[in-house]
Amino acid sequence: MDEKIRNALHKKISQRFPEIQEQKPQITLQPTVEGQSEKQYLLLYKTSIQLPQGKTLPRVIRVIATAQGKIVKTTTSR
Repeated sequence: MDEKIRNALHKKISQRFPEIQEQKPQITLQPTVEGQSEKQYLLLYKTSIQLPQGKTLPRVIRVIATAQGKIVKTTTSR
């Protein structure tokens, strides 16, 4: 994935999830499905958020994006 596109995607994602501002994602190329014309990448962020009771909650943010920088799907744990 191009670094310029990766940085633009990270900026979009960190606007929605500010806790990943300083993190770098783990990026993997997704296997292509029959009929799929574009390459898709999985950006995986692992973080934890602070709860009001003082406990921490682990959180995983998964983003599937095209090689051109279009976000296809975003999912989070919890």
